[in-house]
Amino acid sequence: MSVLMLMLMLLVLLMKAVENMKLMKFVNSSFDHCLSTDHVQRTISGVKLKEGFVRKNGIGYRLMQYSVTYSVARQACWNLGTNMSLPKNEKESQYIREIGNGVNVWALADDDPHEGIWKNTDTDEVLTYVNWATPEPNGGTGENCVRVDTLFINNWIDISCSHAYWYICQYRL
Repeated sequence: MSVLMLMLMLLVLLMKAVENMKLMKFVNSSFDHCLSTDHVQRTISGVKLKEGFVRKNGIGYRLMQYSVTYSVARQACWNLGTNMSLPKNEKESQYIREIGNGVNVWALADDDPHEGIWKNTDTDEVLTYVNWATPEPNGGTGENCVRVDTLFINNWIDISCSHAYWYICQYRL
């Protein structure tokens, strides 16, 4: 066998090896992607989780790290096809504390125009779950929105809607 023929066979074998390595790399990366927590989390129940959201007990949450007024936060969540967060029980309140990680965030509740009757701003339903800090709510007609202090368990504070805080968008999956 000539040297040229040997080199040609070696070149073909080398090309096949490189092609197999590319294929293996593709298969491994695809396999890793399919097993990643992110991928599994995004496809549970056949409902795709929106980009940047985390799944907690059938609800997608996303902390928005922008200090804005209540109305701007509410509109920003709408623009994402979601609502501003409003915990409906202690478990959801705990999720908000975890996601907020110590910052103040808006909650989708107000008592305008009926002072002292706190409701979901989007649905006008009177709240059945509240989590007021002591001695809240205490702001009268000047404080019609709810700020959640995620450092504490009893953490709702009534405050003016013109203040600026971060917010959490959420939606049911």
